[in-house]
Amino acid sequence: MGRTGSGKASFHAKKRKTNRGDSDSDSSSDEDRLKPKQKTSHVAAVEKTTSFTVKCMPDYRRRKMKFVDFIVKEYPALAEELIYELTPEQMADPRRHYHKATHDFYFQKLPASVLQSFLSSQWKDKEKGIKYTFDHLRKYHDAILKCAEFPPYNLPRSYGIEMRPYLDNLEKELADAKSDGKVTEQDADPICFGLYKQLCIWAVMTGRWNLMARPMNVDGISFQNFWANGDSVIFKYNTNKKDRKGANTTEKHCYANPENPFICLFLALGCY
Repeated sequence: MGRTGSGKASFHAKKRKTNRGDSDSDSSSDEDRLKPKQKTSHVAAVEKTTSFTVKCMPDYRRRKMKFVDFIVKEYPALAEELIYELTPEQMADPRRHYHKATHDFYFQKLPASVLQSFLSSQWKDKEKGIKYTFDHLRKYHDAILKCAEFPPYNLPRSYGIEMRPYLDNLEKELADAKSDGKVTEQDADPICFGLYKQLCIWAVMTGRWNLMARPMNVDGISFQNFWANGDSVIFKYNTNKKDRKGANTTEKHCYANPENPFICLFLALGCY
């Protein structure tokens, strides 16, 4: 520590002569030396963060398993080289987020051409020539990238190099097909008006029974009138027949009915 001409303190690091051949070993030894020994509480906190379940992982694992099924069916000889079955211990590891997946890839062996074959062969309705949207197909690529982040297997460098131009061309191809009406506008199948009507009636009738309320009271319920509270949902009307000012309306606790889903208010509201 010294003084500069302006009176400000300055820090002068000690210079150390090193040979060019020793630079790598010295840097690694310095890294090991400077790496602190973590406290037990900190290790536990980091472990909790790294093992936190990413919301998108169930969908990624499901998409990966669909890709696995494609390889097993279309390229059985290649499946033996690329795919392995998970052990119960691996499936139970919370840090890997396998969820319902039963197999995984040797990602370092996975060629981009196999995924390209899979994506190009996906049809929403093959007889009518309707293909999936680009966003839907791209998510399979995203799933492979995300699942490959977990050690010990990493994707080869060639995978990303080959997938980038393919995805660009796929997006252009589907854009042209969309202009011809050959790409589905939605990934979910639509419901008919009759089914929608029945769902609405079911939700209203189930709400009336659970709330012991008149139809007009249930009809006026909006998101501001109910909220979660532990294992129940609390409903509170703005007004009722006897209290037009809403000064004395009471809260009503409603619960799920796992024994009989047909009269379960939670399920009815979810479908509605």
